[in-house]
Amino acid sequence: MDSFRQFVAKTFMVPPTPGSDASAVDLEEFEKTRTLALQKRAAAERSLLSYKMKRGTWAREAVWENAKEMSMPDFWFLYGSEDPELQTVAMRCGQVSGAGSAERGHKVMNLVETKTKNNLDWDNVEAWIYVKHNSSEADKREKLDYDNKVIRWTDGVEVNEEWVDAWEEASARDEEMPPRLREDMITRATEREERMRGSVSRRIVPQAAPATRSGRIVNPPRVLTF
Repeated sequence: MDSFRQFVAKTFMVPPTPGSDASAVDLEEFEKTRTLALQKRAAAERSLLSYKMKRGTWAREAVWENAKEMSMPDFWFLYGSEDPELQTVAMRCGQVSGAGSAERGHKVMNLVETKTKNNLDWDNVEAWIYVKHNSSEADKREKLDYDNKVIRWTDGVEVNEEWVDAWEEASARDEEMPPRLREDMITRATEREERMRGSVSRRIVPQAAPATRSGRIVNPPRVLTF
């Protein structure tokens, strides 16, 4: 449980406390962000209880049978909508760690921290790194052969446009999807799942132990074990 709380704290981070010179607007924004983060942490811990006790969506046998075959993102995308905070934590836990972002940061840092610029304050260095990185990203978009790598989350998925609009509007307001649409989504997903099971006969293969490389999980588990 302690490890789960650590993951939750890293997923829904509380911003640092403003200094004594902070304005009233900054203090109000800090309190609002802090309250929201604490609420999401509490909701994630409550959702874990439902998950472990197999209540609601997790009470269905099909959920645990599909966990043996479905990929981790597909599993949590399909079944985690009723527990969005737990879904977010699970998706973060399932991401394979890598040094790509850190290496990119060091590369930009080397361009900023030169012999003639090493007397800058750390805040100025950090701001300069953001400017350099964002400028390079903006330059990429100006090229004629630029290909946008952002893929819409609904690509390749059979969804209802009403769901998409409601989900995106709720996410923009940091709210949950309306219960009617959420139930409709679960019902249709269940019907589609049953149709697929009826039309395709296949043997369920037990999930193998995740492969490791230097102690790091390469194939993350689909089911949380907190």
